[in-house]
Amino acid sequence: MNTKVIRYLSIALFVSLILWGVYTLLYYLGVPVHDSVLITGEARDRLGSFCDGNAFACRGLFALFPMISHTFTRMSPLLSYGVMSAVLYIGFLFAQGVRTGYFALRFRLKPWHVLGFFVLSLTMLFHSISFGSVDVPTSEGVRKMPLRMLVEPNESVYRNAGTESLSLLQANFQRLLQKGCLKPHGNFAGSASTFIISARCIYGSYAKLVLSQVMFILGVLFELLIAGSIILRLSQIRPRSHLASMMFCIATGAAFWVALLWTFAVLGILTKTIGWASVVVIPLIGYKHVQRWFKKFMHSSVSIDRPWYHPSILIVWLLISYLAFNFYNVVRPFPIGWDDLGSYLNRPRLLVSYGSFIFSMAPFMWEYMTSLGFLLFGYNSIFGATASMMINWMAGALAVLSIYTFAVTYLGKGRGALSALLYYSLPLVGHFSFADMKIDNSIFMWSVMGLLAMFYFLFPPQEEQEEGTTNPLLYMVLAGVLLGFAFSTKATSIMVIMAAGAILLGAQLHWSAFAGSVLFALAIYAKKGALGIPKILDRALGNADALSPMVFVIGCIVVGLLCFALAFYHGKSQFKRAVLSVILLASGLFIAIFPWMLHNNLLIGNIIPSFQMGAPNNISTTFDLTGEHAGEPGVRALPPELAVDNTSSFCSATGHIEELDRYWGFRTGWSHYITLPWRSVMNLDSGGYYVTTIPGLLLFPLLLLVPFFWLPAGRWMRWVFAGTLFMVVEWIVLANGIPWYGLGMFFGLCLGLEFLLVRAPDVPSRSIVSVLMVLWFLIAFNNRFWQFEMQRNLFEYPMGKVSYETLRERTIPYYDDIADMVIERTDSMPDRPFLYRMGTFIPYFLPRNLEIIGMGDHQLDTFNCLYQERDPKLTTQRLKALGFHSFIFDTNTHTIERDPNGSLHKKVSAFLEYVNNPEAGLQGVISDTGAGVAYILIP
Repeated sequence: MNTKVIRYLSIALFVSLILWGVYTLLYYLGVPVHDSVLITGEARDRLGSFCDGNAFACRGLFALFPMISHTFTRMSPLLSYGVMSAVLYIGFLFAQGVRTGYFALRFRLKPWHVLGFFVLSLTMLFHSISFGSVDVPTSEGVRKMPLRMLVEPNESVYRNAGTESLSLLQANFQRLLQKGCLKPHGNFAGSASTFIISARCIYGSYAKLVLSQVMFILGVLFELLIAGSIILRLSQIRPRSHLASMMFCIATGAAFWVALLWTFAVLGILTKTIGWASVVVIPLIGYKHVQRWFKKFMHSSVSIDRPWYHPSILIVWLLISYLAFNFYNVVRPFPIGWDDLGSYLNRPRLLVSYGSFIFSMAPFMWEYMTSLGFLLFGYNSIFGATASMMINWMAGALAVLSIYTFAVTYLGKGRGALSALLYYSLPLVGHFSFADMKIDNSIFMWSVMGLLAMFYFLFPPQEEQEEGTTNPLLYMVLAGVLLGFAFSTKATSIMVIMAAGAILLGAQLHWSAFAGSVLFALAIYAKKGALGIPKILDRALGNADALSPMVFVIGCIVVGLLCFALAFYHGKSQFKRAVLSVILLASGLFIAIFPWMLHNNLLIGNIIPSFQMGAPNNISTTFDLTGEHAGEPGVRALPPELAVDNTSSFCSATGHIEELDRYWGFRTGWSHYITLPWRSVMNLDSGGYYVTTIPGLLLFPLLLLVPFFWLPAGRWMRWVFAGTLFMVVEWIVLANGIPWYGLGMFFGLCLGLEFLLVRAPDVPSRSIVSVLMVLWFLIAFNNRFWQFEMQRNLFEYPMGKVSYETLRERTIPYYDDIADMVIERTDSMPDRPFLYRMGTFIPYFLPRNLEIIGMGDHQLDTFNCLYQERDPKLTTQRLKALGFHSFIFDTNTHTIERDPNGSLHKKVSAFLEYVNNPEAGLQGVISDTGAGVAYILIP
């Protein structure tokens, strides 16, 4: 590349950063769903006097400084944490100056230093929050009170508390009083005494509830590391980098533990005894590996030489602080999210309660790792519940380490922390890192480590090119195994696998091989029905028959073959190696997928195995509304006189549209697909913490203007770029705009932003990117502290201020009562043992709920069919005949649909009409729209 081209690219990059970077930032800030969170109500009201409601860039301009101000105001609860960190840092610099004569960071960083920094950060955060203050509304207005202050519970203070709530508050008060934890502190509004919880009790709770979980997670990581180390040593895979070696071992060890627990479940021996025996035996088998890694942990080091003001110091501090903050947030006695209560914590808990294989965990899934807390400490153990949630937090920490490992390998020493912080601070990633404890971070970790293994083969780091290092082909098998476990956990990982295959062929043969791989992937998606060609054409053109799916498949195959012919022409010398690498990648995938796939086929009864993702459900009951399968085992069928007309329009399911299409809206035309990344980042179709990112992701295409990107040394990044674009395309056409379905693409997007900063050709461009990044982080931190404000009561549990029972009553006040009633009715009504569930968090709180919850009708499709005649008496008779004894209903069901005249609103209205009609004969027990739950008995 000549100097002239470099100059033109540099100018274009500088101009684009100013125009596109600033515009995307201001537009993002001006979107109402964002400014409603990022600035105060007063500042938001002023925007209307300056700009039209739809002039988002204008609104963003006037929201910029209020956003910055509000962010720092929101972070004020951790001001003391920042002060303590600064004091310790200055003290460390002073000690360095005394020792070396320079006020700079010059020391050898060891692994145990990082652990110590994390624990120190966690401790200081705990102190800052526990000994901080909180705004409390009083008759005299809002006043600040110490968080560790406790008001004596009585009826004059807690006027709206029910009898049970007040009783639990008083029991919690007596518990603290008897332990000698309360010191008199005056009175509250003249109606009750106030007390301060002693520091002794607060730190005693910290040791018991917080540090114990740190030790548990360290123990789990130790088990994964040793198991993976044994396997990789036997496989002759020995990366030279200590960091890469550790991460490959942990990722492989996690895969091993998942497979091991799955095997125990299939054999029906998944018990506490077996779990603890495995924990003890594996380190004994690998005692040499224990010794080797202990020495590395204590003595291996890297040289740090940075001026005291270097930005990487702040980035690392923010990253570790963020991890510690989220860790602290997860120290709670039960899950709080929709998905973890219903699925990602519910399923592992169910698995342990049965002690054997359950159909909903048929593949090798991360949830087997999640189940370890319940397995080792008990199904009903509070510590075990927290420990299981912590394992999913651990997946987030491993995701951070995986992207850091990749970045430091290819961007160079001292890099990677920025990519990791960009990823981990994304609000949607935070959502399943401290709130809704999902398993998506584990998928990200396995995917990134699989890609790193593949890149070790394609672009081996310098130390891996030395004599006596690992055979590069072995990394392809490892890549296949890790990507296979990502796919086993969630099938959406197929997007990463397809992109990996395209990169693998393109990087070895020719860019046309990448294009051919993309076309073949689209052909496979279309043939399997994942890529709905008629649906795409109907939405884009209004004509579902404009192109036959088979014609599309054939066209992709023909053009793809032409691309591969061109690739063969240009890459003949590498053809054998490329084919061998694909075979080895496929072999690794086979190792990770074949065992559970074969088991599924055996359970189904297939003589010739086929692609079976799931296993048959031999636990739950199947309901037949038409009566066609009456008498079949495991089926509850309506008798002929009560059978529904399945051809009725009321039996046309619309739930999949209401559930999925809400993420990407209901626009038509090709613009619906082309503008989806823009609309997703800007949250123009759907809003919420769980779908929020940062505007910086839209700067990813500017990598094309970075001169280094086109140099030979940037070749690896070109293929990351191409693979990421392919994943974005896959996400657009396959994932209904749901951002976590395409989580793998955030690897390339975040890595690309650090690349953009590090490899920008001049100081002006780097300065603009730096300023933009600071603003992106402020947006992310503002969102995070918005969540902190809403969840602040949860932090009272790890400091010992509230008990499990008290927190449960304050957070989810009805679920324990509903669970007791459901179990009582199930036991007393053997002919009608089922609960009809319409949303809600109830599954987690019901033991063996696969047998109790007969129906999960979250969008009311089945109910709408049962109620097709709009006859309340007939509908009740049908429900009784099917064996239902009660309903539990999420009163917020309709809120996922924006259109008040939409199909979901109509179904909810029909349901409310039914339950409130006296002819239905139902009995309402609980109905609280504030808590979002109603429980109704079917007599």
